[in-house]
Amino acid sequence: MFGEGVLLPNSNSTITYAVDITNTGNQEMKIVSITGLPDNLEYVLTDYNVGDKLCESDKCSLGFTKIILLTLRYKA
Repeated sequence: MFGEGVLLPNSNSTITYAVDITNTGNQEMKIVSITGLPDNLEYVLTDYNVGDKLCESDKCSLGFTKIILLTLRYKA
């Protein structure tokens, strides 16, 4: 679970995780959804849109690695 044991001390606090994703199956991959967050939190992804392929120049090859920044914050 994201943020377990982490306290966001005020309404504009955030925490950012660097998520390292590696293709170990030599096939197209994508993130379909992000679930399980508490109702009062939302996420922002940097350099990635949910549903996009995790590939490089449309090549989804074995060993391809992408780092996505996942930021959690309180909902407005």
